Amino acid sequence: MRVGTQPLSTFGNVSRSVKARWGAESKKASIEYYDRTGVVAFAGEQIPYKGNHFDLDPTYKNPVGDPLLRMTINWQDNERKMVDFMNAKMIEISHTMGAKDVNPFPGYFDYDVTRYQSTHIQGGTMMAKSPDLGVVNTNTQHWDISNLFVLGASTFPNSGSSNPTPTILALTYRTAEAIVEKYLKKPGMLA
Repeated sequence: MRVGTQPLSTFGNVSRSVKARWGAESKKASIEYYDRTGVVAFAGEQIPYKGNHFDLDPTYKNPVGDPLLRMTINWQDNERKMVDFMNAKMIEISHTMGAKDVNPFPGYFDYDVTRYQSTHIQGGTMMAKSPDLGVVNTNTQHWDISNLFVLGASTFPNSGSSNPTPTILALTYRTAEAIVEKYLKKPGMLA
């Protein structure tokens, strides 16, 4: 996938040898490196773990007093080892392509919401072929409430390596078709 340079998100990607992060020296280096910088990236899966979950926060509330959704998540050995392996490969690829300076990803430590980590949180209302295995059926219809259809990545069992948007769109089309072609003609369970 080629994304090209983006004026705001890639401006300021400079060599680590440039110490200034603000001012005239930083601006000059940012202009110099703007079309001389590349990114080698990868995306990996995050498998489900019992310790990763959502619940209602006992402390933080919205303006009307309802508790906010709280996410408890952390990387495990699988994700950390995957990042370490791919970091080494990205450095090798970069040097093979002629990179003079490589800024490798620092690796995963504890999950931290203060820096972007390309997380696509998914799951919570998992799709399954039977109600004992999941929350919704293959039409994303809730197993216990026939007029409730759940759209979005919450129906995935885990986060795969790819961006979830195309799959969400495909499932949305499937659900819309099931509602129009089946459910509206005969309301009830579709599975």
